[in-house]
Amino acid sequence: NTPPDNPPPTVTPRNGYYIWTDSGADNLMLRLADPRTLLVDVRAEEEWRDDVNESLPLGRIPGAVSLPWTATVRDETGRLKSPEELTAILTGAGVTPDRRIVLYARYGVETAQPWLVLTLMGYKDLVIYDRGWAGWATTPGAAIAPL
Repeated sequence: NTPPDNPPPTVTPRNGYYIWTDSGADNLMLRLADPRTLLVDVRAEEEWRDDVNESLPLGRIPGAVSLPWTATVRDETGRLKSPEELTAILTGAGVTPDRRIVLYARYGVETAQPWLVLTLMGYKDLVIYDRGWAGWATTPGAAIAPL
């Protein structure tokens, strides 16, 4: 039992943090029509080359900039780089706080670390494309850019 002076945290689900629908690719395309929106592929190089047992083609979503999540950590311990280093990395990739940022990886869950980094850096307009590369690459008619 939790003592009355230390109540358990309350989690309130909020809309708008992710794009996830049966027509996720269409929903993403609508968002990308806004010139403020920047699509960011956060997959590391080994993740780009993962075809999930030959079930997915290799590639990326056209127009996405690459910012591997591994670029934000110092070493194998997973500690984040300094705010100054992160600012330089983000700005160098065109990922700036004035943009509407849409993150994607192989799957939506893999965007959690980059989402946390951007949130800690003060970014407010962040969205996760929950279907990720796996969803995009298996959507009939979705364009695929080479790696």
